Order: sequence, then C-alpha cells, then structure tokens
Amino acid sequence: VIAEHLQTFLVLDDLLTQTAPGRAAWFRGLLRELADDMQIIVLPCHPDDYLHAEDRPAPGEATRERAAGLVRALDAATLFRGPHQRA
Repeated sequence: VIAEHLQTFLVLDDLLTQTAPGRAAWFRGLLRELADDMQIIVLPCHPDDYLHAEDRPAPGEATRERAAGLVRALDAATLFRGPHQRA
C-alpha cells in the first residue's frame, strides 16, 4: 500500500525475522500478489522465510526466475564471486 501510494518500488530488509509461521506464509503470499503491480526487493538473512525451495537458485546457480518472472532470486555469494575465487 505504501509503495503503491508513493508510486515507487518497495525494499524490505528481513521483515519476517521473529514472525509466526502462519503470518510469514500470509505475507509471502501477499508479496507474490503485489508483485503483479510493483517491484518488491527483499534483502533477507534467511531466504527460506520468503522463498519456497523451488524458488531458490540451485547450488552454483546465481539466479532463478519463477512465477513468469515475478519472483527473481539472486544468490549474491555466487553472483558476485570473482573469477579468481573458487566455488
């Protein structure tokens, strides 16, 4: 609602920390629904709070797109690894 009113994107910084599982599931669903109309960026310490297992990049994979591109997950450790670093 805030991002919609301001006509901008929304950035969330690990909003679901210490949230009850039922409320977290509701919020994940809400984020997916809102992603139809706006860009939402989440910077989580615990990606499992926001993503289903199939939404997360596989080991060694930097990104994964799901839900017709509405969910894009990035593995920063893989994405930003320099060519001189080992996997």
